[in-house]
Order: sequence, then structure tokens, then C-alpha cells
Amino acid sequence: DALADGADDTDTVDDCQALRAFEPVRRGTACAFARRARLWGGPAWRPRLPLAANAAACAPRLRLFCRVCAELGLDGFVIRLVGEHLCGDFRRFSAAVYGTLSTLAACNTGGGGDCMAEPHRLHQTGWVFRFHGQTFFVTTFAPFYGPEDSRFAFGASDGFLLLQPELSFAQHDLPPDTPHTNWGGAEEGDGHQTVRDRIRCAFRDAGQAYRIRDTTVYPMIEDIVMPPKSMGSADLPEGS
Repeated sequence: DALADGADDTDTVDDCQALRAFEPVRRGTACAFARRARLWGGPAWRPRLPLAANAAACAPRLRLFCRVCAELGLDGFVIRLVGEHLCGDFRRFSAAVYGTLSTLAACNTGGGGDCMAEPHRLHQTGWVFRFHGQTFFVTTFAPFYGPEDSRFAFGASDGFLLLQPELSFAQHDLPPDTPHTNWGGAEEGDGHQTVRDRIRCAFRDAGQAYRIRDTTVYPMIEDIVMPPKSMGSADLPEGS
């Protein structure tokens, strides 16, 4: 039964284990929107079930999220991944995230088909994660990231996927992506800083500067699970 599986039968979309476990990230991140973001979470993790079954269990809630996110002003859907075998290092976490997204995509009944069905398309610039009529920007956090990483979990012992519907960025008037950043220094003059500029500066000032590409046209999937800086493969942005 649910309790024997470690699940909580009182779990609801906005009061659940996934959101409670995610709270250290929500409180700690330098993102200006995090503390006031309206989030839903997936159902309680069942440790006796495999990853695919836990991921599939998220599909009904995510489907409902997609139907009401615009009306309710929802900003993100949190999926919790539990266990060192899934979140212990970059490679295992990457595989777990890929498996989760693949399972969810296969559960998509809202049009657009299975966005993960053709692996060769995932690294094309036009690819985006789609589910039930919504497109999502997917961010991940895990305990193996250090405090110098923007995906740092702030002491949380689990891994997380944060699925942000792209429409939420428009609701918050976030300007279009750009490779240029106004870092606010003397070399920038008195130019106005956008919300995006301030977010990038906040992460830099927190010691968590993240890679900013010199183009806005790149495969989105490459930024879903970022390598930790300890691997020596992350390029820091200018001004860090």
C-alpha cells in the first residue's frame, strides 16, 4: 500500500513531499522569482517502485497542471528524485533525468506526440520539452553540486526537476534571452538593467555564476543537467 511504500496519502499538488524537500533550494537560490513562485509538486516518491513507475505517477498531476497553469498563474512543477543511485553523481543523475522526461513524454495525451521519441532530434536547436500542449524550460538540482554551482541543492538530499512552463516567463515580463549582460559596472555606463541582467548578477554575486552562451540559438537539452564546475567543463560568463 501507499504507506508501506513510503508515500504520503495526504499529498496534494501544492502541499506535498516534493515541495517540502525542494524548500531549501527555493529559499537558497539567487533567482529573484523563486520565493514567490507558485509551484505544484509530483506525488510522493515510492522507493519500492522503479524510476519509470515513479515518473509515470507524475503524469496525471502534470496533465492537470498544464490545463490550469495559465489561469492560476502557476510557475513550475517539481519532480523529486530519491536515492544515491539516481542522484549520486552527474552521470547517474543525467540518466535519471533523461528517463523521467522520456517516461513523461510517452504519457503525453494532449497533442504534440512524444517529444523524446526521436533521440537524434534532442540535440537540435528547435527541440523543447512538450507535454499536454505546454512547452517547458527544464532546470535540475542535485546534491552532488557544490556551493559554486547554480544548480546547488542547499543541503537537500534529493534531486529535482523543475518544469517551468514557458508562458510563465511572459507572465513575469521576463525579456527575451540575450547573450549580452549588463553587469552594472562602470564599463556598462548607465544602461538600464533588465530582470534577466539582475538575475545573472545575483548568481554571480552569490559565487554561482553560470555559463552564458554567445548565442541564443543552441540545443536546449544541453542545459537541462549542467556539469558541476568541479568537473572543470563549465565556462563562466564574462564578468564573473
